Amino acid sequence: MVGNFDGRRLTQGRHLLGVRREELAARCFVTPRRVLAWENEQVEPSEEELGLIMDTLQLPRVFFTKTSETTHHPTGPLFMSGGGNTGWAHDEDRIAAAYAHLVHETLTIINKRTPLPGVTLPCIPTDPMARHGNMPEFAAEQTRKNWGIESGAPIRNLAQHIEQDGVTLVYAPKSITVGTYSLQTEHPIIIADSRVRDHYRQRLKTAEHLGHLIMHFDGNPRSKEATRDAQRYATALLTPDEAYDSIPRRRSRDTLMTLKDFKEQWGVPMQFTVEQLRRLKIWSGNVCDDMLNTLKQQRWWVSEPGERKHQLEPATTLPAAVHKTLETYPLGMLIEDTRLPDWLFKTITAPLPQWSTKP
Repeated sequence: MVGNFDGRRLTQGRHLLGVRREELAARCFVTPRRVLAWENEQVEPSEEELGLIMDTLQLPRVFFTKTSETTHHPTGPLFMSGGGNTGWAHDEDRIAAAYAHLVHETLTIINKRTPLPGVTLPCIPTDPMARHGNMPEFAAEQTRKNWGIESGAPIRNLAQHIEQDGVTLVYAPKSITVGTYSLQTEHPIIIADSRVRDHYRQRLKTAEHLGHLIMHFDGNPRSKEATRDAQRYATALLTPDEAYDSIPRRRSRDTLMTLKDFKEQWGVPMQFTVEQLRRLKIWSGNVCDDMLNTLKQQRWWVSEPGERKHQLEPATTLPAAVHKTLETYPLGMLIEDTRLPDWLFKTITAPLPQWSTKP
């Protein structure tokens, strides 16, 4: 494997599987300094050492082999929900970042075989320090106009609209504990949390990350200001203020049913709706607190009832591109081109989460 070892791939594989440098060194009977030298491509592992690396990480030889095809490392910000809160030092952050970069590389390879849709996503930068501006709401309004959806109408098939704008939706492996996240590249990516089986919660998180891709191009991707703007964007996109005009101002015994009907119409969780009723001062703070307590007593705090509770919206861009590619290109060759193990390729290109797959 002389001159053909990809040290960056070793770092990605180690991060993806949550293996620290010291652990890999111990399993390979070398020092952590030598592992660092492999990753920096200062020295290549011997055949015996490569075999130990493959056994430890359970990744094929091709994963670590350089390819003649160039795939640029993404430089855009990676926005994350959840995970560590003090930078990129946390294991869950490294795992998510490694998966996002492998998705980007896979997308680049497939795009060369079957061109992906062009990016028509609006570019509406916002100043994260402008607390009292209305740019998130303006960006949401423009998005709705671009999609041909009136402000008083709910959005159906959110994932389909997003992917038609050139954003690629992918589901993460179940092992990744960071929530939904997004990567700003020439082909923007939203990676959905596969642990969330609730259609309504997933829509809300997906909309937030669409807001990041539209409004945020630099700065701290995990800043409180960027998170606040993304949440405001998602709220205005999925439920413009006029959507709440149908909610009665007084609580009655039919209120729970009203919230459930609103949930089905607009595709947002009931807890989210109650918080918006508080924000808009349609309900008093005490009424909202009482309603949230009622939802909690009904054991709906974690999992609310809903007609589409377990029906996540499928990704279509990558699955369709793979299907088109396979008309003229063998599956085995395509997987080998991406240098991924079968299970990881199938996870990245699947329309819905692969519940039973590794890692």
